[in-house]
Amino acid sequence: ADESMPTFKAITADGATATATTAQEGRYTTITYEVISEDGKHDNTYYVVVERTASAICTLDAIYLDGMPLEGFDPGVYQYDVALPAGATLPEVTATTSDPSATLQIVMDTVRAIATITVTAENKDQKIYTLYFTIAKNTDATLSGIFADGTLIDNFDPMTFDYTIHVPFGAPLPTITATAADANAKVVIEAVDALHYDILVTAEDGMTTNVYTVTLVNMPSTNSNLLNIFIDGEP
Repeated sequence: ADESMPTFKAITADGATATATTAQEGRYTTITYEVISEDGKHDNTYYVVVERTASAICTLDAIYLDGMPLEGFDPGVYQYDVALPAGATLPEVTATTSDPSATLQIVMDTVRAIATITVTAENKDQKIYTLYFTIAKNTDATLSGIFADGTLIDNFDPMTFDYTIHVPFGAPLPTITATAADANAKVVIEAVDALHYDILVTAEDGMTTNVYTVTLVNMPSTNSNLLNIFIDGEP
């Protein structure tokens, strides 16, 4: 509590002199009076101990997230919903008390994404501030690569959605695979037929989607050799 220190005045007897010193420890202030008689041969020591009433203030002055003040903070509001952007991690939560004599304890529940700040006043009164964090779902529905038999296809670009792969004559058709740019996105590859594939990418938010198409084209033979020559039907 913010209380003014009372004023003390010591009155000595018979010409004695008094010297006062003050010491403070926590809520206690000790005033020591050293009294020396007029003849200087006798002395006494007197003590006055003043106990300040314990503070009941258990509010916060500020809350900080990774060192930045919490937007919209009010000492009289004890619950906050904090929205974080996609891909963010839970911030470090710190705080300062309104009264220097108050103490605080901060506990972060990383599983439930909840931070609790318990403020304890000097008189042991308490208030609890709670922060509920939500991290936005990623909207990235792009691929980081399309692969034919494990090899990244030529000229791949996440923002290009149609591809043609030329398969050499006589070569087996390659296996088509793909990876999402965001690890939390879902990739489904559907074979429309032996030569056409649709790759559906669904972002973490479950709403944003993209479709990539891959078309396999069997190349014609380049063989211009004769197998044989017949004369009058004979080789």
